[in-house]
Amino acid sequence: MDDTTIEALEFPAILEELSGFCLTSYGKERALALAPLAGVHPIDEAFREYFELSSILKESGNLPLGGAADLRPLLSKSMPPGAFFLPEEMLTVLGNLAVAALLKAALTPAFEKRHTLTSAKLRAVSDEIELYRELGRILDDKGQIKDDASPELRRLRRELRAVKERARGLLDELLKDKTIKDALQEELVTIRDDRYVFMIKSGSHAAVHGIIHGQSGSGATYFIEPMQLVEINNRLAIIGKEEKEEEIRILKEATRFIL
Repeated sequence: MDDTTIEALEFPAILEELSGFCLTSYGKERALALAPLAGVHPIDEAFREYFELSSILKESGNLPLGGAADLRPLLSKSMPPGAFFLPEEMLTVLGNLAVAALLKAALTPAFEKRHTLTSAKLRAVSDEIELYRELGRILDDKGQIKDDASPELRRLRRELRAVKERARGLLDELLKDKTIKDALQEELVTIRDDRYVFMIKSGSHAAVHGIIHGQSGSGATYFIEPMQLVEINNRLAIIGKEEKEEEIRILKEATRFIL
């Protein structure tokens, strides 16, 4: 079929309409690239596929394709030594693997007997079940790294929670100290340089023994870390650094699994 006939039939407009029903960018790309079939056999097979899918949709209401995404941009990224996928990128991979697992689960003997062409396509889907389980073990449904992603991460996070609890108790005690209470600009604890500090009035900063972590833009407030907090802030910083290093190690290992 020549280009003039295709234009006369408004075939591109039909493909554009069809692409609007696609759930992924890759599906849309494939739909827009369709060309008229030539020959009885390809046309007959296309109709058989259509009627199979129509029957499946009538039976189930929909295909489990929600969460599928085009992974080509992600998997084609340049990955120099030491690079790793971010958790949100891995979550996209996990979403696709979940879709693949659901599609594979549809392949019951009864389904394959009724829908032979569709079943052949579903059998060709790569479900990568080991990778699916591994990413599901590492990530929660929000893309956060789970505590149980490794024994070391679980230990570090348990210690981090305990130290933060100790820090909160110490902060509550310090807020009751009259010298600190009288010097406070606001009765709030804030974070500066990843350390707990108090907001101290500029005229009273000499009364609070501690480390100055800066001053407000107006100069009215000093951010001071009382000496009583230094040791616990140091411990939080050390654990936080170790936690980040362990998270990166886990992500690097998972990245090698994906690639």
